[in-house]
Amino acid sequence: MKRLFYITTAFVAGMVAAGVLAHRHKGNDAAQSAPLIRTETIYDTIPYLLPMPRDSVVVRYETHRLPVTEALCDTIAGVDSVEVAVPITRKEYEDSTYHAWISGYHVSLDSICTYSRHDYTTVKQPTAKPRRWHLGVSAGYGCGPQGFQPYIGLGITYSIISF
Repeated sequence: MKRLFYITTAFVAGMVAAGVLAHRHKGNDAAQSAPLIRTETIYDTIPYLLPMPRDSVVVRYETHRLPVTEALCDTIAGVDSVEVAVPITRKEYEDSTYHAWISGYHVSLDSICTYSRHDYTTVKQPTAKPRRWHLGVSAGYGCGPQGFQPYIGLGITYSIISF
């Protein structure tokens, strides 16, 4: 019986030593403890209904002939038309989210740059690994100096499978 007690004690001591050595040589892996960072970029559409011009510059002059009309007076009937120089202006509209250039007699959009970008960053902290060694109350049937008998006491356990 003493031989079985010593074999059981040696087996338990060997398991404890193997667990301590495995934990010591495992070390702290930086990749396991680093947080997981995910960045998502979203572009929004924002309507600007009545933007105010920031700058206005005359680009050139175009000559347009006004339409022909018949003028009826009391005594004279005649035809009247005239050529007019129309200034072609270029207006610039700007905000923190866009920059636009508009020009022409019949207004047209020359170009526009938009800056509506949103970055959302999510940081997920890694979860800690469950501990393998436990100290707790144990009960069971074991081999002691008086032979096999039931016992209740404190026990150190190494968890192989967690569920």
